[in-house]
Amino acid sequence: MPWASIDELGRLTLRLRVTPRAKQEGLAVDGERLRVRLKAPPVDGKANAALAKLLARRFGAAKGAVQLVAGERGREKTVRIDAPSSWPEELPGPPDGLSLPDVRR
Repeated sequence: MPWASIDELGRLTLRLRVTPRAKQEGLAVDGERLRVRLKAPPVDGKANAALAKLLARRFGAAKGAVQLVAGERGREKTVRIDAPSSWPEELPGPPDGLSLPDVRR
């Protein structure tokens, strides 16, 4: 399964590997997962809140449009973003077979 998929409602689902307490925040593709580095510590939901904020900013969506589907307490997570409006510059284009007609790069 690729690290990104989109459903018939235009919701983007991402499979992530999160690294908290990183020196710099960023996104990178790492095999079958999207690697997300966060400065926030994994304490009291701070890393999950920082993850939602980072993904909303990079994918051009409202913070409330980012939903944690699985992996609340682990490093491996699945996140859904409703109606993303942009694609992060640091990532290559969407994976093969992924069509995002409304997403601007």
